[in-house]
Amino acid sequence: MGVKAKVAVAPQVVRLMGRRLARKMTQGLRASGYHPKFPHWYLYMVGATPESQGSGVGTALLEHGLDRVGDDAAYLEASTPASAKLYERMGFVPMGVNPIPTPGRDPELAMWRPGAMPEQS
Repeated sequence: MGVKAKVAVAPQVVRLMGRRLARKMTQGLRASGYHPKFPHWYLYMVGATPESQGSGVGTALLEHGLDRVGDDAAYLEASTPASAKLYERMGFVPMGVNPIPTPGRDPELAMWRPGAMPEQS
């Protein structure tokens, strides 16, 4: 995401994250060192409210993100076993536990969806 896009969504992120924003930003910066070292899309903060979980909202959000990704590689972290199962159904494979602790929560699971192989001419 470019700087202009980040600035454009900043008010919505602040509204959604509230007091958790600083902690999430710090965790995100620390975790970025563990991302794959080759080109990929990072699907950050895909989630649904507790009331809408299990209704297809998370799947729709993930499908929208993957439509943007196309045939490129993608990376994300699963914060719950249920989200890991959803991501696996969408073609992601576990890479291992993220070593950055999340206070009061289970460790996040790093997950990867490889990109398509380039066509040979």
